[in-house]
Amino acid sequence: AHVLKELIARSGVDPAAVEDVVFGCLDTVGPQAGDIARTSWLAAGLPEEVPGVTIDRQCGSSQQALHFAAQGVLSGTQDLVVAGGTQNMTQ
Repeated sequence: AHVLKELIARSGVDPAAVEDVVFGCLDTVGPQAGDIARTSWLAAGLPEEVPGVTIDRQCGSSQQALHFAAQGVLSGTQDLVVAGGTQNMTQ
């Protein structure tokens, strides 16, 4: 959530203009369970109208998240997508 808040603050982007949030996460268990992309977005206090999805492609999860976001923009179906990744390996 902290990174998303800072991303919006530094970029100056209107958070309501974001059309999707796509995160990669290898192990969606414990604190990363559920849809960590959507949960992080909401925890950052950002608009609940923006959807989010978490991708699990093992070691390539974050790269796949970026690819899905880029495909949306390059195809013209989306204008602004936030993509990223997260992993907690201390479990």
